[in-house]
Amino acid sequence: VEDALAELATGSTDDQDIKNLGIDAATNVLTVGIEDGASQTVDLSYLNNSGTDDQTAAEVSVTDTAGNFTATTVEDALAELATGSTDDQDIKNLGINATTNVLTVGIEDGASQTVDLSHLNNSGTDDQDIKNLGINAATNVLTVGIEDGASQTVDLSYLNNSGTDDQTAAEVSVSDTAGNFTATTVEDALAELATGSTDDQNIESLAINTSNNILTVGIEDGMSQTVDLSHLDDSGTDDQDLSSAVVTTNESVEVKITDGNSTTIDIRDADSDKTNELSLLGTGAPAVTPSNAGVTYVDQTAGQLYVYNGTTWEVVGGSASPDLDGDPNNELNTAFEVEANNLKITDAGGT
Repeated sequence: VEDALAELATGSTDDQDIKNLGIDAATNVLTVGIEDGASQTVDLSYLNNSGTDDQTAAEVSVTDTAGNFTATTVEDALAELATGSTDDQDIKNLGINATTNVLTVGIEDGASQTVDLSHLNNSGTDDQDIKNLGINAATNVLTVGIEDGASQTVDLSYLNNSGTDDQTAAEVSVSDTAGNFTATTVEDALAELATGSTDDQNIESLAINTSNNILTVGIEDGMSQTVDLSHLDDSGTDDQDLSSAVVTTNESVEVKITDGNSTTIDIRDADSDKTNELSLLGTGAPAVTPSNAGVTYVDQTAGQLYVYNGTTWEVVGGSASPDLDGDPNNELNTAFEVEANNLKITDAGGT
């Protein structure tokens, strides 16, 4: 027999593919076609029966010839088994010998068993890929191709149904076991909730105890709550000092602050031209011609200010009341003090 099987295995060329597979939904006849052979049919009508043998376990009788229980129905037998069963056993150990591929299974209060899994230690040679997969959108036929084999098709037309289960809230029933509303549909339940909702609450009171920094918040028809704000009671330690240092003489100064970032200030004149800061004094309109623009001139009699633009003198602003004595040296305040609730100011010309 061994040699005969070897010969059959060597000389066999019966590598055939199933060519077609289809069922007639009207007659329930299955047709199976095979490569280079005649197709065969089988009538599956006997399977198309939903059956009427809807029995409960209590209706199914049982014959216990072994005397394992007293019940005469499946229902009672299951009850006896559930009540009297003590066969709660745990798997105690599970291990496999990687050398021999023998799996050992141990069970609580029982003898362990072994099984040789060597036949599973085979990477196999049946590595086949799906070569193509496509569906005809017009016929809804899916074609599946496999490497070194014949492709097969399946009609998926019965899946092409968008369904009609478009329901509104009025069509969806609701079971309110808690008795929260009388509605039997989602639509009516939502309406009841919208109408009966009274959860419009106001803050009733808001107070803080300045001794312990506890804030109490009271709410309408509810319990008040408190929160300790003591961590906010901190006067702080932001005592900072300012200091300065000259960076470049007559150009920039660095200003520093305690625990803060320093900044450098440019103290130079915007045009960096010290010659145009001079002011000339005189009586009447200016008659001199300065060497540069920006020079100012004050008419001490009329109190008028002029600025030289590099070509001509321009009047700046309106006139002011002239100094009555025409002496600019006595306009300087040299001292001030309070005497008997009166402010006493001393200038260059006296008190």
